[in-house]
Amino acid sequence: MLSLRRIFLVSALVASANAASAQRIHQIESVLPRVAQRGTSLDVVIRGVQLVEPREIIFYRPGIRCTAIGPVTEILSDKGLPVKFGLAHGGRIDEEIRCRFEIALDAPLGEHPFHLCRATSITMIGSIHVTPFPVVDEMERGLNSNDTREKAIDIVPNVTVRGGIKQQAVPDVDLYRVAVKAGQRIAVEVDVVRITDTRIGASEVDMAVRILDESGVELGAADDSALHTQDPILAVKIPRDGFVFIEVKQSTYTPITAPAFSFGGIQYSLHVGTNRRPLAAYPPGGPIGSHFVVKFLGDPLGEHATAVTMAAEPGTFESFADAPSALPLRASPYPNVLEAVPTPAQLQARAKLPPSARATRVEQLPTALNGIIAEPGELDSFRLSVKKGSRWRVRAFASALGSPLDPVVRLRPIEADGSLGPVELEGDDSTPQERDIFGHYPRSGGGFKDVLDPSLIWAPKADGDYVLEITDTAGGGSPVSVYRVEIEPASDGLACVLFWQGTQAHQGSNQGLSIRVEGMQGNTYAGEIEIVAHGLPEGVKFVCPRIPKGTPLPIFEWPMQLVTTAAAPLGSALISLEARAVDGSQTVRSEFQSKAPFIYQVGGDSFHLIQLQQVAFAVNDPAPFSIEVPPPTTALVRNGELAVPVKIRRRNGFTEPITLDFLWLPTGVGKEAALTIPDGQSEAVLKMSAASNAKLGDWALSVKASAVLDPKRAGVTITSDFVTLTVAESFVELAAQPDSLRRGERKRYVWTVKSKNPFDGSATAKLLGLPKGVTQIGTPPTLTKETAEIAFEIEATDEALLGPIAGVSCEVVLQAGGQEIHQRSGSATLRIDPKL
Repeated sequence: MLSLRRIFLVSALVASANAASAQRIHQIESVLPRVAQRGTSLDVVIRGVQLVEPREIIFYRPGIRCTAIGPVTEILSDKGLPVKFGLAHGGRIDEEIRCRFEIALDAPLGEHPFHLCRATSITMIGSIHVTPFPVVDEMERGLNSNDTREKAIDIVPNVTVRGGIKQQAVPDVDLYRVAVKAGQRIAVEVDVVRITDTRIGASEVDMAVRILDESGVELGAADDSALHTQDPILAVKIPRDGFVFIEVKQSTYTPITAPAFSFGGIQYSLHVGTNRRPLAAYPPGGPIGSHFVVKFLGDPLGEHATAVTMAAEPGTFESFADAPSALPLRASPYPNVLEAVPTPAQLQARAKLPPSARATRVEQLPTALNGIIAEPGELDSFRLSVKKGSRWRVRAFASALGSPLDPVVRLRPIEADGSLGPVELEGDDSTPQERDIFGHYPRSGGGFKDVLDPSLIWAPKADGDYVLEITDTAGGGSPVSVYRVEIEPASDGLACVLFWQGTQAHQGSNQGLSIRVEGMQGNTYAGEIEIVAHGLPEGVKFVCPRIPKGTPLPIFEWPMQLVTTAAAPLGSALISLEARAVDGSQTVRSEFQSKAPFIYQVGGDSFHLIQLQQVAFAVNDPAPFSIEVPPPTTALVRNGELAVPVKIRRRNGFTEPITLDFLWLPTGVGKEAALTIPDGQSEAVLKMSAASNAKLGDWALSVKASAVLDPKRAGVTITSDFVTLTVAESFVELAAQPDSLRRGERKRYVWTVKSKNPFDGSATAKLLGLPKGVTQIGTPPTLTKETAEIAFEIEATDEALLGPIAGVSCEVVLQAGGQEIHQRSGSATLRIDPKL
C-alpha cells in the first residue's frame, strides 16, 4: 500500500518545483531597443534562450508587424568568444535573434506585447513600446561623460531619448540640454519600470528627474508619480529664454548587479516635449459611447477642455492627447452625477443646513458619482434613496485612474430629523480580488494602484435616504484629486484565469492546461459551470469538463485541453475563455484574465506586468511521440490506490527520456512522483491514491508526457485524451474495539466489517501498524460483501513494546477491473501488557 501522506507530500513538492521552473525560463529575456516611433521601421534584437527555428512574431495589439526574422546566433565577445549571462531568477541569456519591425503611422501608443513562435513551441512574452516622438539614442561617449551641465547632451524638444544608467564606481547621472522660450511648457516623462524586461528588480530601477535652469537652480523635480507609480512625470513653465537641463538618475544610488543590465545598463525612455501634460481629467469617465467635454487638470499652463468620446464597452480605457502616455478614463453604462460645487455666497448659507441637506442629490440608481477633493480635509457627500433587501456594488476609482487621492467611502442613513446616523458601511483599501483582479500579484502589495480604492457590496438595512461620503484617508486633497464612484446592482460574475504566457499544441496532439475559476465580487452563482473558448484556429477543438454544481470558488486548478488534428494548419491565433452558467435562467458576467509579470521583487512598488484579455496560441510541428491512456476498468476508492497504465509510441527514431505525470487530479487524490521513461520502454504505470475525504464523482483524467528535444530547444509536452476517473466510496469499513495482548500471548484480534461499496468475489486483509514484537500469524482472513466480522491471529514476543499503540489499521486487498486494489481502513488501539 502506498503511503497516502507520502503521495500528497511528493505531489506538493513536484507542483512547487514545476511552478519554480516555470518562473525561471522565460526564453525572451531582453528586447533592444525598448521603444520606437510610430511610422518607422527598426531592427530589434531579442536575446534569451531556446530561440531556435523561429517562424513568426505574434502581437497582441494591431499596428506592428514583423517583416523579417534572422537566424539565431550566439552572443560573442569582442574576442569572438561565446558570452553567456546568468540571471537573478534562474534564467539565462545564451543567444540572440534579429528581427525587423514595421510600426504603422496609426499604431496605438504604449506597450505592445508579443511572442516568438518557433517550430515546436512559443516563447513567453516580450514587449516593445511605441512613442509619438522621434527617437534618438543617448550616445554617451564614456562613463560619466554627460554627468554635468557643461557636458550635457543637446536635444530638441518633442523627442524620446533611449538612454541607460550604467554600472560604475560612482552614480551615473545623465544630463540633457534643451533650448527654451519664456512662457513655454516643458514636459518630461521617464519610463523605466514601465518598459523593463528585467524579471527581478527593486530600487535600482527607481529613477528621479529634475529640470534645472542655466545656473543650476531647480525649476522642478519628481521621483514617483500618482499616474505612473515609480516612474516620474514632471512639467514646468519656463520663466525665461535660454536653456534648461534635464537630469536623470537613480532616486537612491543602488549598485547594478543583475547581468541583464549589462546591455547598456538600466534602460530608460526619456520623453521631452512641449506637449500638454495633464495629471487628471474631470469628470474621469462617462456613459459608454457618449461624447462630451472633459476638463484636463494639472498642466503648468492651466487646465484645458476638449471633447472626448467614451469607449464603446464598459471598463477603463486610455485617453491620449498629444502626450506620450495616456490618462485612464472609465466608461460605464450609467449616467454621470457631478458633485454640486457651491459658490462662495452659497457656502455661507449651506453652513447653516444639516449635513444631509448639503449633499448632492442623486435622482436614480445605478449611477456614477464624480468629484474632486480639491482641498486638504475636504469631504464630499451624495444623497441617494434605496430599498432594504437590495444589493449594490459600490466601487471607487481614484488611485486606479492615476489620481493622488487615497479615498475612503462611508454610507450613513439619514435620520428623521435630517441628521446623519451611524456609519453603516465603510471602505478604505481593497484586496485585488475585491477589484476583480486575479492571477499574479506584487509580493509587497504595491504595483496595483487599484487596491487603494475601496470596493464594497452594500445591502441597505432599511428603506430610505442615505448619504455617501468620500474623502482622503489621510486628510489630503489637491486640484487633481479626482474620483469616481460607480454604484451598480451587485451581480453574479465568474473569471477564468490562465497563468500561462501563451500556449501551443502540436499537430495531431493535445495540449492540456489548468485554469483557475474565481467568483467576482458580489457573485452568488453556485450552479454548474461550462467553460468555452473563443477564437480557436482551424483544426483545433477545446475540451473542458463542466464544473459540478456546488463546487466552492475559487477553483485553483481545473483541467482543459486544446485538441489539434494532424491536418491543422501551422500558425497562431489569439484566444479567450468564457465561464458560462449552465442554468440558463441565471445571467452571469464573465471575464478572461491572463497576466505576464516582469518586475516582481520584495519591497517597494517595483512591479510591472502586462494584463491581457486574450492569450496567444500556436499550432506547431508534430511531437516526436504520443501516449495513450485506456479508461480505468475500476473506480478509485477512498483510502485506496489505483494503477493507471500508459502506452508510449515514439516516432522518427526519437530516443530521449520521456517524463510522465498526471495533468490534474481531483480534491483528495494524490500521486507518486513523476516517472521518467527511457528509450526502449513502451509502457509504464502511474499510481494514485485517494484520501478518506476524496471528492466523490466522475472526473476527467489525463496524463501529460514531456521530453527535452535538445538543450537549444524548449521541451515538448503533450497530454492524453481525457478518460473518466470515478472516485467512489471505500469498499468496506473496518473497526475494532480497544484490546490488549500480553507478551508471550497468542490471541484472536476481532474487527467488525461494514460493507459500503459492494464488490464481487473475496478479499484478504492484513494488519498495519503493529508495534515491534507483535506479528500477524497464520492465514490472512478473507471477507466478501456479506462478511460482518473477521479475526486475525496475533502473537507478542517477550521483546514486544509495552503500552498502548494507536493507529493500528487494516489493508484490504481484492481484484477489481483486472488489477489488484489496495484499500486501507480503520484505526484502533492495541495495548501490550507485561507477561504474567
